[in-house]
Amino acid sequence: MAKMTGYDYEYCCANYLKKHGFKEVQVTKASGDQGIDIVARKHRKWVGVQCKYYSGPVGNKAVQEAYTGSAFRDCDQAIVITNSYFTDSAEQLAASTGVELWQWMQPHHGKTLKRAVPKPKGSHRVRNAIFILLLFAFAAFALWHFGVFPR
Repeated sequence: MAKMTGYDYEYCCANYLKKHGFKEVQVTKASGDQGIDIVARKHRKWVGVQCKYYSGPVGNKAVQEAYTGSAFRDCDQAIVITNSYFTDSAEQLAASTGVELWQWMQPHHGKTLKRAVPKPKGSHRVRNAIFILLLFAFAAFALWHFGVFPR
């Protein structure tokens, strides 16, 4: 078997995404990709994917690139896929930014992806829920204050 390159791995990951329900899967150009190797759509949401074909652990830089690159490309979600594993620091950063980490994605022998790192619970979801509750509370107060609701 010929040695795989990072570029080959991107196409392997793109094929995996296609086989698992992602649509409009596109591998980006090598230069100017802003940290995103693949852009795809699933359930009406755009996803930016950073692929890392490493022999050692994947660190914070990949999470940062996926997060900022996805924002740059107006994606709804960021994912980092690797054939290796993630450092504790990368897992912590991903949990706080909402970046999904998929590890042990092997490009050969028909092995499938394992999400060994759980999908982040995401403090951003809690923050958004609190914001919405506060917005409704403020609106109710304003309506009461200006006499829309009886006192």
